[in-house]
Amino acid sequence: MHELLRSARAVIFDFDGVLVDSEPLHAEAIRRVGAERGWAMSHEQFLRMVGKGDEHAFELLARESGARVSEPEVAALCERKHVECLRLIEEGRFSVQSGAAAVVAAAADRVPIGVCSGSRRGVVMGMLHRTGFGERMRTVVTHEDVRNPKPAPEGYLLAASILGVGAARCVVVEDSPTGIRAAKSAGMAVIAVGHSFPKEQLGEADAFVGRIASLV
Repeated sequence: MHELLRSARAVIFDFDGVLVDSEPLHAEAIRRVGAERGWAMSHEQFLRMVGKGDEHAFELLARESGARVSEPEVAALCERKHVECLRLIEEGRFSVQSGAAAVVAAAADRVPIGVCSGSRRGVVMGMLHRTGFGERMRTVVTHEDVRNPKPAPEGYLLAASILGVGAARCVVVEDSPTGIRAAKSAGMAVIAVGHSFPKEQLGEADAFVGRIASLV
């Protein structure tokens, strides 16, 4: 087991991209909803959305498509995307990251563990249920549980509070610069996994591994 995980009193996992390869699912949902408005989304645009929430995704897509959208319109687009995500989950359009199950099991056998995600609760819980990871998690903090999402530290601080462990004794496993910034702002140690971004974009983390399977 990675030395940072051995020293942790609690482990908090980001979800999308870390435990599950769900970013193609999110990309497809955004693409479908955007297409209803005549907006096309490139892969490069999607990478700039990762880890920043659905509101940011649709604001970026609208702006770069030459459109202006109001807050109510953004909220409606996010709701449409949520519906599409739930449909794609039911279709099994995501996969567990190789080695993630072993890491979750090893961490849960030692300390309390949880999830802190910027995604909607229904989407996260839908995938947690289908993977079986949910049974191991002591807490699941999602978009609806915070006022200020990542890169603000609120979600990670809430997860630590529920787990009953001080932030300085928590270790976070993240895959995006935005998530790493949130965890570091919360005063937590961070292990970055290179599932979504190259190492050079994850330099704020305390440690880096190419794949989550390397943690055990």
